[in-house]
Amino acid sequence: GDPRFTGPRAPRFGVSLSGAVNPGHFEAVGGGGPPRDCLGPTAGPHARQLRMPMLFLGDFKQDSWYPAHRFESTLDLYADAVRVEHAQRHTIPELSSEAGDKVRGFFR
Repeated sequence: GDPRFTGPRAPRFGVSLSGAVNPGHFEAVGGGGPPRDCLGPTAGPHARQLRMPMLFLGDFKQDSWYPAHRFESTLDLYADAVRVEHAQRHTIPELSSEAGDKVRGFFR
């Protein structure tokens, strides 16, 4: 896996802006095995196996770089995730007060 996310120097939490930490971070390119949705041995974590708390901020519906299923499959890897949606495409968003409350709650 990606050495930035394993071992004693792993971060205590993460913040993902538009799907930044995704399943590809845990799989070697050309590492063998079938695609994620096919039977057979796979590399990397599966649903809810990552324990690192993760704050997801993203436009899950119309991000111009990534499809919605990428956000969903990435979010699904984390056992402790907070989801904050916005409708500002692939940007660092201006947050509503409700979204801001969720973000503040994550850091408490």
